Amino acid sequence: MRSWTCVIALVFVCSLGLFVEPGLAESRITDVSADASGCGIALNDNGTIWLWGTVATNDDTGLQPIIMPGVDHVVAVTGQMYPVVLKDDGTVWLIKNYPYFENPEKFKGSTGYGLVKVDGLDHIIAIDGNNQNLLALKDDGTVWAMGSNMYGQRGMEEGYGAIDYEGPLVNQVQGLSDVIAISEGDSHALALKKDGTVWAWGMNNMGQLGDGTTTYDQWEEISPDGKPYLTTCPGGKSTPVMVKGLTGATAIAGGTEFSMALKDDGTVWAWGRNSFGMLGDGVPGNIETQRTTPVQVVGLANVMSIDAGRWFALALRDDGTVWAWGDNRICGMLGDGTLENRNVPTQVKGLSGISSISAGNTNNYALDKYGIVWGWGDNSAGQLGDGQHGANVYRATADKVPFTEALAGPEISPGWMARPYPPISVNPPIQDNPIEYMAVAGDHILAFSRNNLAAMDANGTPEWNLTIPGAWTYSQAYDIITDPHVKAIRTDTINGVTTTVVDENSMMAMSVKAVPIFTSEDGYVYLYAFSDAVDSKFQPMDRKSYLNGSNYLAGKDLIAVAPDGKIEWTHHFVDDIAIQDNAHLEAHGDRIYLYNGYNETVFDTSGKVLFTIENISNPVSVDEDGNMYAVEAVKVMRHWLSSFVDGVYFDYRTPSNVVEAYTPDGKQSWRKVLDANIAFSYFLPVVWNGEIGIPLYHDGVLYVPQDGGVTALNKDGSLRWAKNITGEYRVFYLMPMDSKGDLYLYSRNDDGSQTVMVIGPDGTVIARADAGQSYVACASNGVLYKDNKPMAERDMVPTKDSLEMGEVAAYDLLQGKYLWNFTTPIGQSTTVVLNESNVLTLFPDRIATGLSSGTIYYEHSNAQVIPAGNATYVYFRTAVKDNPIIYNQSTCTYYSALYALDKTGKLVWQKPMDSFLTAAAANNTTIYYGTNGGSISIETIGVVAGVAIVGSLLAFFLLGSVTRARSRIDKNENRNRINKFIIDRPGSTLYELSKVLGMNIGTLRYHLMILGLNHRTVTYNDGKFVRYFANSNTYSNEDKMVISLVRRESMGKLLKAVMDSGEVTNDELCEKLGLPESGISKYLSELSDKGIVTKTGQGTRVYYSIRELHRERLSKALTLMDNRVETVKNEGMLPDQAETYG
Repeated sequence: MRSWTCVIALVFVCSLGLFVEPGLAESRITDVSADASGCGIALNDNGTIWLWGTVATNDDTGLQPIIMPGVDHVVAVTGQMYPVVLKDDGTVWLIKNYPYFENPEKFKGSTGYGLVKVDGLDHIIAIDGNNQNLLALKDDGTVWAMGSNMYGQRGMEEGYGAIDYEGPLVNQVQGLSDVIAISEGDSHALALKKDGTVWAWGMNNMGQLGDGTTTYDQWEEISPDGKPYLTTCPGGKSTPVMVKGLTGATAIAGGTEFSMALKDDGTVWAWGRNSFGMLGDGVPGNIETQRTTPVQVVGLANVMSIDAGRWFALALRDDGTVWAWGDNRICGMLGDGTLENRNVPTQVKGLSGISSISAGNTNNYALDKYGIVWGWGDNSAGQLGDGQHGANVYRATADKVPFTEALAGPEISPGWMARPYPPISVNPPIQDNPIEYMAVAGDHILAFSRNNLAAMDANGTPEWNLTIPGAWTYSQAYDIITDPHVKAIRTDTINGVTTTVVDENSMMAMSVKAVPIFTSEDGYVYLYAFSDAVDSKFQPMDRKSYLNGSNYLAGKDLIAVAPDGKIEWTHHFVDDIAIQDNAHLEAHGDRIYLYNGYNETVFDTSGKVLFTIENISNPVSVDEDGNMYAVEAVKVMRHWLSSFVDGVYFDYRTPSNVVEAYTPDGKQSWRKVLDANIAFSYFLPVVWNGEIGIPLYHDGVLYVPQDGGVTALNKDGSLRWAKNITGEYRVFYLMPMDSKGDLYLYSRNDDGSQTVMVIGPDGTVIARADAGQSYVACASNGVLYKDNKPMAERDMVPTKDSLEMGEVAAYDLLQGKYLWNFTTPIGQSTTVVLNESNVLTLFPDRIATGLSSGTIYYEHSNAQVIPAGNATYVYFRTAVKDNPIIYNQSTCTYYSALYALDKTGKLVWQKPMDSFLTAAAANNTTIYYGTNGGSISIETIGVVAGVAIVGSLLAFFLLGSVTRARSRIDKNENRNRINKFIIDRPGSTLYELSKVLGMNIGTLRYHLMILGLNHRTVTYNDGKFVRYFANSNTYSNEDKMVISLVRRESMGKLLKAVMDSGEVTNDELCEKLGLPESGISKYLSELSDKGIVTKTGQGTRVYYSIRELHRERLSKALTLMDNRVETVKNEGMLPDQAETYG
C-alpha cells in the first residue's frame, strides 16, 4: 500500500509541474501552519517544507505548492512577515525570497537559497509569529522577541510606539523563566510556565493580558523645555503580568485582542475582547465587549489543542473533531457553512480524525491522521492551495488541500485520539422576530419585520400582511452612511502637550439602523428588495459583506404591492453591489422613479420601464408637471474606497458641476454648467424615503448646493439668485428643507461642533445657529432634538439603585433658542436573572442592527426621539447588569418607558413597558410602535393607558376591527354599558369595571380604546391606578385628583372626617377612624403635599382642615362616593369589594 501511495504522489506532484527531489515522495506531512501573511506552510517528516498561497498579483505565480529548495532539517514552522522555520540545530531562519516578499535589509547573512538566519537566536526549541513579531523559546526556559515594539510586545521599554524599531534585532523578554510554551497574539504575547501559570505582555486595550485591567505603562520623561511629563505605552505593558485566576494550563493561544488557554482538565478558557463572541461563553459580544480575566468556553471538554485567529478561535477535541467560534463574517472561518458569528462553539463541518490545527488571520488548516491537510476560510491569496484566488474566493466548509491528498499515507492516529463523542448541544440565544421599521404612508401605517410587510389603517384596523419572496432585506447591507467631507477629530499628545487635530485623510462613518426603501401612492406600496445573491460571497443579511470585494452581483426586485396586499408585479434586475446601494424610490401620479446604480429608471404603474436617465449622482427631483432635474455624476477613485481584498476601486461617483433637466418623457430639455461643483449630499435613513433629489425642488425653484455657496435656478434653468457662503457647508443630513421652502445647511467645525445655516426662498440667510458638540438625534420643521446631558453626568457610573437618566432638548433653529429640556423620570425598575433566553431581548445586538433613527446613545441607556406635530414622544431604556455575566446567576436591573410630551416639553403621560420598543411611527398626536415580541400598540397624546391593538403581527394583527367599531360607536351594548358606568361612577378603574360589569380585561381594553379614540372618555393616573372619566369637560384635573383620593377607602374616610370636623388633630383622627398614628400622618402628609388640607398651630397641637378652595369639590366627591356604594350594594357587590377595586 505504501508503494502505491508513493507512485500516486509522484504522478500528482509531477502533473503540477513541480520539481521533486529524490526521495521526496516518500515523505509525509507532519505539521501545518496558517501564515499570517496569507501563505500555507507544511512540514514534512524528512525536514523539508511545502509553501503555497500569498498572491500579490492576479496571476498564478505562487499559487501552486512548492517544495522550498535548500530548506531542510526543519522541526517547526510558523509565519511572521515571512515564513519562519526552526531547524534541528536550534537556529531560526526566515524565507526571504518567497514570491512577492521584499528582502529584509536589516537581516545580515544567508545560507542557501532564500534563507536568512536570525542572528541572536540559538538553542531555540519553539517559535511563534504574526505579521509583525516573532517569539522564540530557548531550551533554558527564557523567551526572546523580534519585530515591532509598538505596544511593548517585545517585552522592553525601548522602542515604544515605533513600528520600525531600529534597536537590537532580538531581545530577551525580561522577568520570564521556566517557560515551556509561547504564543504570539496580534499585538501581545503569552508565555506558559512549568507551574501551569500563564503570563502576558503587550497591548492591553481589551484586557487581553488577563490581569483584571485594561491599563498600560506610564513613565516620566523630560520635554525639550526641561519640564517633566508622563508618557505612555499606547495601550500596552512591556513587563509580563500573570493572568489572574488561571492555573493548570497546558497550552496557550493569542489572537487579535483576545487570548486563550487550555487547562489540564480539557476545558478551554478565554479573555480579552468579545465583540464577535470569540470568548465562547455564550454571552453576545454586544452585551459583553470584553473580559479582563478568564472565562470558560461553554460546552467544550476533552480538548487536546487550541489556536486563535483574528477574532475567532479553534479547538481540537480528543475525538478528532474541530470546533470554532467567534467572527465568521468575512470568509466563513468557522467552517460551519455560514457567515454568521458564533458566541458558542460550533463544529467545523466535514472534519474527523484530525491530529493538529492551525488558525491564520482569516483561514485555517487541519491535519488529519493520514497526513492530509484540510483548509477553509479565506482563499483570496490562494491559501487553500486549490489554484483559486481573488476577491470573491473563500470556502465556508473544510475541504482537502489538493496536493496533500496525493502525499497521504497510512493511518497514524495520535495516542490520545478517542472515538467520536455524541454531538455537543450548545443553544445560542434566541432572538425574536420584532417589528423592525414602521412608517406613516398616507392614510395607512406600514410595519416591516424581517421578511414581512403588513399594513393597517390609521385606526389600527389590519388590512393585509405579506411575506416578501426571496432573500429579502430592507437595505440592511448598506447602513454605513459615509460623508467624505466630514472631518474626523483626533487628539495628539506630543511632549506632554495635548492638541486637537483635524484628520483630513479620514472618512467619518456612522452606523445607524437601515430603513426599507419604499414609496407609496394611491394605496399602492412600491418596495425595493434583494431577491438573491448572484455571488455566493455576498450575503444580503450580512451588513458588512459588501466591503470585502469590488464586483459582487446581486439580484434585486422592484415590487408593486396592490391596496389589497397582493403583489401585482415585480421587476427583476441584477447589478453590482458597489460601495453603497443608494437606491431611492418616489412615486408621483402614474410614475414610479427608481434611483439605483447612478441611474434613474422610470416605470409606469403596470411595471413597464419607460426610460432611464444615466450617470447622475443623486436621485432626481420631480416637479408638479413631471419634469425631472438631476446632477451629472463623475467617477472618482479614492484610496479608502477600494476593496479590502483585491485593491480594486469601487464604482464611486460624486456630483459634477452640471445640472440637467428632462421632460416627462425622458428627453433632456436643458443642461447648465455651473462655476463650481455641486456639493456632495448625504442623508440619514430617517429622511431617506422623503424627496431628497439634488437639486432640491420647492415651489418652482431649484436649489443647487455647491462648494462655497448655493445657486437657485428657475425651472427653465435661468438664474434666480446665487449665494456665496464662507466655510464648508453641506445640505443638512437630518432636514434638507422645511415645509416653507427654507433650505438647511450645516458645517462641522474643527472642535467637533456643528453650525446650521437656514436660507430662505429668496436667498437671504434667515438664521445661523451653533448646534454645539452634543449629538443631534433628529430634526423636524426647523427644530433640532438633541442630547443635552451635561458631560459631568456622563462620567457618573449608574447603579441598580440609581439608574442612568436621559436628557433631551428641543432647539428652535429659526428662533435660536431652546424650547424645552426634558429629563426622563425613572419609575419602578425591574430586576431579572440573565440567561440564554432573555439576554438578547434585554440587550439587542446594535452591532448587527444599528441604532434606530432619532436615538441618543449613552453608556448604559438610550433615548429615541419621535417628533409628531405638536407632540413629541420619547422612548427610553436604561439598564445596569452584573459584570462579568454568568448565566442563571448574574442579574440585570432595567427600566423602559414611553413618554408623551406636549409642545412645551411638559410630560403628559409616562407608560412603563416590559417589552422593548423596536420601531415607531407618529401621525399628529398618535404614535404606533412595535415591540420585540412582534406586537404593535397605539397611544394618543390624550390616552395614558396604552392599548396593545396587535397581539402578533405575523398572526395578522388583530381579531376585530377598530374602524367598524368606531362607525358603530353607539350601537354596541357592552360599550354603552361601559360608557354609562363611567358617567355614573367617575374615577372607576379597569378592575372595577371588569368586576361589576362581568367583562374580561381584554374586552374592556378594546372598548375603552374605542371610547378614548372617539373622545368619549379620558384617563387620569393618580400614581396608583389609572382611572376613567367621561370626557364632557365636567371634571377639571383638580376634580379628578380629589375624586381619585376619595375612591381610596381609608383616604376617603379621613377626608370625610376632616370635612365634618372643620378642624381636627392627628390624635382625634386616630380615635375617630381607629387607624394607627403613623398611617394618619402619612395620609395627612400626602394631602398637604397635594394642597388639599392646610394646618395651623404648632408643636403637639396641630390642626388640619380642608382648604377652602377644595371644600365644595370634596363635598361633591363624597356625595358621588356615597351614591356609588349604594348602587354597588344594589348590584350585589359588597362595599369592601367595591373599595378593593377602587
